[in-house]
Formats: sequence, C-alpha cells, structure tokens
Amino acid sequence: NKKAFVELLFWKSPAAVREMTEGYGSLQEGEGASRRRGPPWTPQEEQELRELYWKYKEVEG
Repeated sequence: NKKAFVELLFWKSPAAVREMTEGYGSLQEGEGASRRRGPPWTPQEEQELRELYWKYKEVEG
C-alpha cells in the first residue's frame, strides 16, 4: 500500500502505530489499551506493594 509506505517515513508514537495497525478509532473510550488491562489491584496487593516499597526504600538509604 503506497499510502502506508509514505506514513512509515515519518516518526510515529506507539499510539499512532496502534491506530494504523488496528484501525483508526481503536483507541476510543472502552477500547484499545484499557480493554487489555487486567483487573485492578486488590487492597491486599496494594498493601503488599506499599510494604515492599518502604522496605526496599530503607535499604537504599
């Protein structure tokens, strides 16, 4: 496709490339990256992350 070749001559952000390959409008609300995300962290996972952060922050100084 000649038009796609010309598009590739210019720098594209990852979002622009995703739209080119998956179809324009693929990043609209409810689609795209948000659709691929996993479920949000549970409160227990968030607490564990905080504890690990402070534990290793103290080790670094």
